[in-house]
Amino acid sequence: MSQAVIRINAQAEVLPEGCRVVKTESSEGGTDINTVKMIN
Repeated sequence: MSQAVIRINAQAEVLPEGCRVVKTESSEGGTDINTVKMIN
């Protein structure tokens, strides 16, 4: 079985509302995962 190399680019942006949006892009399957976390 061959091992696949997955490159993950993560960019974090801070919105004026106080929310942090983390965007993760995987070049392997081309799947975009957006995670929004509230900063308390």
